Order: sequence, then C-alpha cells, then structure tokens
Amino acid sequence: MNKNIHTFAMATFFTFCSHYSFAVDKSMTEPASCAIPTAPVKYVPFSTVQFNSRTQYRTGSKKFLQMFRLSGIIKQPDNILKGTYWSFETDSNMGKNMDEFSASYQEIEMNRSFWYKSFYVAPGYVWHWESAGSQVDPYLELGYRWDPTFTTAIRYRYNYWTYFSKDVDKNWDRQAEHRIDLYITKNVTDKFKIQYNPTFYQKVADTQYYYKNDKRHTLQHNFIISYQVSDRFIPYTELGYLDKTKNDKGDKVSEYQIRLGFRYNLN
Repeated sequence: MNKNIHTFAMATFFTFCSHYSFAVDKSMTEPASCAIPTAPVKYVPFSTVQFNSRTQYRTGSKKFLQMFRLSGIIKQPDNILKGTYWSFETDSNMGKNMDEFSASYQEIEMNRSFWYKSFYVAPGYVWHWESAGSQVDPYLELGYRWDPTFTTAIRYRYNYWTYFSKDVDKNWDRQAEHRIDLYITKNVTDKFKIQYNPTFYQKVADTQYYYKNDKRHTLQHNFIISYQVSDRFIPYTELGYLDKTKNDKGDKVSEYQIRLGFRYNLN
C-alpha cells in the first residue's frame, strides 16, 4: 500500500513538472518547485576606494603640511583596466602654527603591475601641477616577493618640469631630475607592517639647479610603520631624514620629517 502511494506521488510530480518543461507555449515559466537553484552573483565594485589623510611636520623649516588622497585598484573582471592602480592627491601648506591652509600642489598617479610568479614589473606615471606649472613623471618599478611576508622593489622615475624657472645662473630653464626609490616591506604579522624607503635624487647634467643642501644630488630616508585596526581603518606613522636645508636665518640644518596619518577603506 505504501509502495503504491509513493509511486503515485512520484508520477504526479513528474507529470506536473513536464507540463511546464516541454509545453509548446515557451512563455510559460517553471514553478519554483521545479527550477534549479543558482548561486547568487557576487557584487564586484568597479574599483576599491581608499581615503588617506596625513599630517606632516618638518623640523628644519619648521612647518606643517597636510595631504589628502583618494586611491584604489580597478576590480571589474571584464574591464581592460582591471588591476590598474589610481590615485588623486592634494597637498597644502599649514604654516608653522597650523593656522594656514594654502594649496601647495596636486597629483594624479596611475600604474599597472604585471606578475610572473613572484616577480612583477609596474610601469606608471605621475602628473603633478601647482600654481607655477605642471610636472610629468613617468616611472618603472621592478619588484620581487620573497615570501608572503617580505617584498622588495626598486623604482626609477624621471621628473620633468614643463615650465621655465630661473637656475643658479639666473637663466630661464626647465628642471629635470632622476629619482630612484628602494622599497623594503615586511609584514611582521597579518596586521603590523614596516617599510624602509630610501630615495636618491640627481639633477640632470644639462640643467643648473641645486637642492637645498647646495648639491646636485640628495639622499633621503623614510621609515613607515602601519597597523590595521580593522578591515577599514589603518593608522600609520612615518619618520624620515630629508638631508640638509636652510632655516629662516639662512643656516644649513638637518631636515627631519614626522608624519601621522591613516588610511580608510570606503568599500
């Protein structure tokens, strides 16, 4: 008896579903009980977006500076720009007592990393502009990931001023310089990261411009420490040495920088 009831129920089910599945009228849809369930489509944003705010103090020139930056990486799977890093940054002078707020310069940066196993190459450029004019800075970065926690990279960047300014001989010319950065990054834990970034600058041979150390080259050092408090909030601090500079009295003094900031993931 139970076997007959089970057979009758199965026959009724298949007859009901086949009525919709093989009907001539294709406008009819399957009932929910017959439809094959599908996994929900995961939402992928066009780009990640991160907000970065940083306050800086320089000991030699005794002034504060403020930076705001929006940045991200394009994530859409079918987009030709997938994997491209982008950023927009604006920097302002805040004076010696943080009572000023005058625009200093703005920058747009883009690059794209191409990986081969643990090695990557990343061509990119920075477009920098201020009241005096603009600056175009193409670069190429090479990096290697030694293990999941340790990465090194070197970047060559050519900085070219598109506008004229007076050199040391009072002649009008365009500035240009070579810039080489070394990045040594270590993830101490999943949340705690440190980085050492020395930077070497060299004026090109055919221009008569000097740095504030009265030389045509300068070497700067910067240490970065960051800690990821949550998935969105990442505070950090930077300590740097910017070589020599001249203070208000014209004396040559060492220039150190102290930076305090945070990054916040908006999506």
